[in-house]
Amino acid sequence: MDSMSQGHEWYSMEGVVFDRHAGRETDGHPLASAAWLSVLNPSANAEANATLTVYHARRAPAEHHFSVPPGQAMRLALHDLPALGPRNEQYALRLRSDRPVFPQHTWAHYRPFRPIPEDMESITLYPAPLGAAHRRWIFPDMYQGVDDDRVWDEKEVLSLLNPGLADSLVAVTFYDGYWKGDRPDGYRGAPYERQLRVTAPAGRVLTVRLYDHVEVPRQGGGTVNAVGSHRFNMQCALRLECSEPIIPQKTRRCQVQFDDTIIGEWTSIGLAAGEEG
Repeated sequence: MDSMSQGHEWYSMEGVVFDRHAGRETDGHPLASAAWLSVLNPSANAEANATLTVYHARRAPAEHHFSVPPGQAMRLALHDLPALGPRNEQYALRLRSDRPVFPQHTWAHYRPFRPIPEDMESITLYPAPLGAAHRRWIFPDMYQGVDDDRVWDEKEVLSLLNPGLADSLVAVTFYDGYWKGDRPDGYRGAPYERQLRVTAPAGRVLTVRLYDHVEVPRQGGGTVNAVGSHRFNMQCALRLECSEPIIPQKTRRCQVQFDDTIIGEWTSIGLAAGEEG
């Protein structure tokens, strides 16, 4: 990375402000969730002028402009920003600044009228610029579990941000995985032949609900039991091959059955793997 560009441009791909209660709020945020962006300007004497671009799934990006005083950190309440658009919809962020700054994206999920979050996540943003290395990505860990015989479900979504001017064709390859000492019968030891193929539109964020796609391998058979319960689980890794540079982030959410409150979440930005390997 060019030292002149370090700290001037950053990305976060995963964001949803959930509002399941018709706009009702508590402590200044929706009953179900809240989100913030913290930005540090480490300069001792120069103000940082920043532009936050918010990407959406079906609308043009929107911008929010702000300044961070020297030697200070600013915290933006994203759930209050008009640029974020409607609640319950996916968003992604790009932060650009005329001086080096360091951002962190934090969000929380609440049970209505309880002040303490059920779950909180925080992630540092991914640094720009994007190039050839960002056309191939690896996620070594993927797990989903849906089983009506247990109390909770774990489901994963893949968020693909394409900040460029051309659509990116994305092919996702899946690799078998298993817990140490628990190698399943029929373990392949090679990538699955069937890929998941999607298009990440230019200037948009695309959410891929991995649990909805038949191309995603389902260990345990993906069966429907005689009593009507559904069951599948998967432990695998995935590789993304992209025609244009994008940035992916994968998120796993855990919810108790018959309760829409998110009680656990895990998220990670992919590992850029370059053009070879």
